[in-house]
Amino acid sequence: ESDVRINDIPTYKELDELLKIAEKFDKTRGIYVIIAIVSRMAISSSSILKLKLRDISLNKDESFMIIRGSERKKDRTVAIPKDISDILDRYIKECPYDMTHSLFFNKRGKPLSLRMLDFYLENMQKDAGVKKLYCLRNIKDRAMIDMVSNGADIADVSRYTGIDIRRVELYRGIKLKKCPPELTHIKIVD
Repeated sequence: ESDVRINDIPTYKELDELLKIAEKFDKTRGIYVIIAIVSRMAISSSSILKLKLRDISLNKDESFMIIRGSERKKDRTVAIPKDISDILDRYIKECPYDMTHSLFFNKRGKPLSLRMLDFYLENMQKDAGVKKLYCLRNIKDRAMIDMVSNGADIADVSRYTGIDIRRVELYRGIKLKKCPPELTHIKIVD
């Protein structure tokens, strides 16, 4: 049985509103970029916060991101969807901080921690008067459901997101309004 609660999954309208709030709230646009990556690629926030500039390759035809593994997981290279590539490109060009050691920063220009990311996300939603607060896990669940419900291979989703295949299987039975198929294109580079 899945621990994903349907009521905790944002609708596309709520997700769009959250992105608009993030764009207004965060002057460096880092929170906006993180939400966009999670919502389209289902990459964990901890993996996103490990990203360095050298881990991103943005090209006109195809862009890639190296997701650094842990002691138990090896690194993986995944394709970045075109819309996320454009968002990342703009962010990298406009960000005032040195991205050698981190892509995302707190308000003082230091690398963003998971705790501060959660704090910023919650506070920006409260400041905007949002009644139902979402965390990045809810947004990631939405992306996982979209991938699986649009027919992406379970093993590919597991490799792309770095999530155990048994966990990915849990998303198979969850039925929500389907998203457009172009939002769930995934590609793993070996």
